[in-house]
Amino acid sequence: MVRIDENLIKNAVFTTLGNMKEIAGVYLFGSALGLCRPDSDIDIGLVIKPLYGKPDKYYLDIALAVETGLDPIDGHPFQVVPLNITDCIFAFNVIRKGRLIHEPDHEVVTDFMEMISRRYSENYPRYIKYLKEIVGA
Repeated sequence: MVRIDENLIKNAVFTTLGNMKEIAGVYLFGSALGLCRPDSDIDIGLVIKPLYGKPDKYYLDIALAVETGLDPIDGHPFQVVPLNITDCIFAFNVIRKGRLIHEPDHEVVTDFMEMISRRYSENYPRYIKYLKEIVGA
């Protein structure tokens, strides 16, 4: 198992995204937060402005541009996820378990956190109920 230097990740993110006005915040999540396999990638989630109202392609294009612009660190490539268009349960877990490593627009990030928290509280109980029905628990 290896540990990826978080400062190298932060520096790469800041250098690549520093001038991108669409980016409100960046979360580091997944195995790169601790010890990981030598072939692990570096998962980052983007909070993109505006939070909603654009076609999914808008958010995907920005994520792809970021992913293309980030060079691997010690052989670990980046995987970039536009959190705006993920389901609320995934986004909530990234916010809760991940680490905010870049925040050029605090207000938009906190608005995103509030929006996801509300959606999560509305959807999670139903999700668990139906998951239990599916697995027979």
